[in-house]
Amino acid sequence: MVNWYTQCIADTSYPDGRRFHARSEEWVFEQLIPVDTLADPSCEYNDNDSFEFGVEIRLPKYDDKGEKLILTEDLGDNLIQWKIPSLAALDANKENFSEMKEIGGHDWKLSVYPKGDGKVRRQQCFSMFLGLANTDSLPAGRKVYVEYKLRIKNKRGDRDHEKEGHEWLSEKVTKMGFSDFIEVGHIYDDSKGWLFNNGMDVEGEIKIISSCGDLR
Repeated sequence: MVNWYTQCIADTSYPDGRRFHARSEEWVFEQLIPVDTLADPSCEYNDNDSFEFGVEIRLPKYDDKGEKLILTEDLGDNLIQWKIPSLAALDANKENFSEMKEIGGHDWKLSVYPKGDGKVRRQQCFSMFLGLANTDSLPAGRKVYVEYKLRIKNKRGDRDHEKEGHEWLSEKVTKMGFSDFIEVGHIYDDSKGWLFNNGMDVEGEIKIISSCGDLR
């Protein structure tokens, strides 16, 4: 029964199998079988309160074609800085963009919605994103894995406000970030230190970026 249940999950949920790599070293069934079932002395898997577990691994046929994922952490100048002279001068209802910067072989831009992008609590959240300025640098059909951090610099020297995340970018998914990066009310609270003469400094930091190479 356990073997059947496991195979059923693998066949229906993961028809292409599972890929293991440096960022995904484990595969876990969080609900393989109820504990009460195993604890029942009449259970066919319970041998005097002893149990035997195993796993069957099936590897796909290798046809001498493949690629490897290379994760690069040493990106040199990996910071995009955007000094916004006047937050009020930005279009509050549209996406506003920084200048473009090349990092890791790709062109990037920061973008902000001063009153939110409409996905969460419209007019209450400041939204901030980091995205590809264009997809020309992406090989056809390929994705790029990125680990990143976004921040607003504190003008008073207190701790900056920042959030970090990771994303697979492609021709269809070209940006990453947070619709609820910070509450608008906090930005305009003078005691918080996010604005100085209505200006704001924001940054995007790319920590890790992937590339692909042929297997040899």
